[in-house]
Amino acid sequence: MLAEEAGAASVRQLPTLRLFKIRMDLEMEGDTSALTQAAAEAPAETEPQPYDDLDVAVIRALQGDMPVVPEPYAPAAEALGMPQGRFLDHLQGMRERRLLRRVAAILYHRRAGFSANGMGVWKVPEERIPELGPRMAAVRGISHCYQRPTYEDWPYSVFTMAHGRSKDECDAILDSIAVDTGIEERSTLYSSTEFKKIRLLYFTDDFKRWESERL
Repeated sequence: MLAEEAGAASVRQLPTLRLFKIRMDLEMEGDTSALTQAAAEAPAETEPQPYDDLDVAVIRALQGDMPVVPEPYAPAAEALGMPQGRFLDHLQGMRERRLLRRVAAILYHRRAGFSANGMGVWKVPEERIPELGPRMAAVRGISHCYQRPTYEDWPYSVFTMAHGRSKDECDAILDSIAVDTGIEERSTLYSSTEFKKIRLLYFTDDFKRWESERL
């Protein structure tokens, strides 16, 4: 449907097969070399996890902007008719079950000076992906790292998003990965125009509404 609306001649679906990292570490005071250094980062769990109606209700109540108040979880707990202590205990349980990664403030990295980003896509042999994926993900200047499907006309299996203060800094981050892994076959996809960037909300009727309007 999106391809038809965009008038695209062909489409390649690239779902995440294995997630190695989703986290941004900005070196506000460090230089380019700091962004090329490795920091331990364990692969993220991507297998579907079971959840129940209470989990869904908690996600619906908490996602989005939180109030700047002494007890920011209190409004969500009250909306669900739960004591705040029980609400926090449930959140901790969701974290242990890998349903919740973290609750954090959003930093608009472009406003912070990190205005360049390049998606480095790598032709990594299938048998080496489990070894090299975590190594690529460990680089501080990489915010996202994952394995995606390949096609006859698209041989790149590992994707790494580099963030820097300039295109040269992104290139330096990706070049350091090439030196460390020995993988030379890569391309870099640089963002030229940002058309949309919003926070994804789960368990809403937005998609159903969007779909019904186009069927």
